[in-house]
Amino acid sequence: MKKSYFYLGLALFYLIIFFAPNKPVYFGAYFVSTFSFYLYSKNFITSLLYSLILSLFSEIGLAGSLFLMEPSSLNMGSGWWVSPMTIFLVALLPLSLNRKSLKIHLADILVLLFFIWSAINSVIYPYTNVFLGFVTLSECILIYYLLRIHLTKKDIPIIIILFLSMLLFQTVIGLMQWRVQRPLGQTFEPIITDRSGGFTTVEEENLFRVTGTTGHPNILASVLLVLSPFLFFCSQKNRWNILFEILVSFAIFFTFSRVAWAIFLFSLVYYLWSGYIPLDLKIKIRKINLSVFSVFVVLFFFIFITMFPYLAVRLQSFSLAFEEGGSMNIRLKLYQEALSMILQYPIFGVGLNRSLETYALNPSTNITRFIYPSGFYRIHNTFLEIASETGIIGSIFFIAFIFLVLKKAYSDRHTDYKKASLIGLLSLIGISFFNPFFHFSQFRLFFLLSALILA
Repeated sequence: MKKSYFYLGLALFYLIIFFAPNKPVYFGAYFVSTFSFYLYSKNFITSLLYSLILSLFSEIGLAGSLFLMEPSSLNMGSGWWVSPMTIFLVALLPLSLNRKSLKIHLADILVLLFFIWSAINSVIYPYTNVFLGFVTLSECILIYYLLRIHLTKKDIPIIIILFLSMLLFQTVIGLMQWRVQRPLGQTFEPIITDRSGGFTTVEEENLFRVTGTTGHPNILASVLLVLSPFLFFCSQKNRWNILFEILVSFAIFFTFSRVAWAIFLFSLVYYLWSGYIPLDLKIKIRKINLSVFSVFVVLFFFIFITMFPYLAVRLQSFSLAFEEGGSMNIRLKLYQEALSMILQYPIFGVGLNRSLETYALNPSTNITRFIYPSGFYRIHNTFLEIASETGIIGSIFFIAFIFLVLKKAYSDRHTDYKKASLIGLLSLIGISFFNPFFHFSQFRLFFLLSALILA
């Protein structure tokens, strides 16, 4: 009966999210989930913790227009807003003050050092954008410590269910968007605020890119890459599990993120090598009715014929990405801009949230000939972005933290959820080399996976 409350509440949560006509109803879905989680766990803190984890995947907020960044000519967007994550952070924080001290790991100290260095950075650069950047970073770090305090091994099975439910929701929304070739126009889609028609690929405007409940196709791709290992490492392999894996693969494909394709392909090779995708099909085929097997063969060829034109067009445009003004060429110029800022401001960087503003006002390359700098053209490498804004010392603290977490995950890789967390974190790191996640929702996922690994 208690599990029924949990699953019913989770189903109601996604139904309300999907049909929410406005933001108040959208936010109300999280209170429904919290109530159902309480009926399941009979623990108020635990129910808040589960809802907090769900809220980490939300990009919908309130009052964002009150915190717009300057200069307005760069259209950098809001530096902060009240999100569901903010509400659960505020609710859970006072309930955590009297908790017993957790077992300190060296990674926890490095997160604290990174936070302190960012605070010093904010004092050195007393500027609105820097302050807003520090607020959003503080939220991420506080959430990390809340997860470290409250997350225990007995919570892991429930956390994995939450992950898989979010993976299914994002996959279904993404495939629905691909079916209609545009965003669905619902409240849960932040993209409709800026681009009601959605995104297409830079080199081929006919290829529509799905975004799920995120603000950009690359962000959706990173979410799918982070969560999909928890599906592939699932111990149960039945027809529904296999269908789920196929649907996730489709969703990643239709983000048209070539980096995500490459990372997912490497992950699939590892799953095959590790035996999580069975290679011995002979015995299984004998157990399958011939008509059912024929349906699978026909379905395979139908999928191949349907997807091949998209694949061919995207791969043919690969060389165009390196030409002047191409997506990869712009990224390389952004990397040069980041390195220029690091060389000029090696200790403290240019300040949180100021790398875009700095290179836009005084570029070291000819990048402004091909783009007009805006919020979509931050430094497209999370680690270079951190180094350019917090200096070399700040980036060392963060990189050392990630290294220790990876080391811990590798040493504990005998458990499936640790393997999934390790693959998810490595995938997030890989796609972060080509995307600016420092001030986006994806930065929270570094701390979510790290807390899961250290639990």
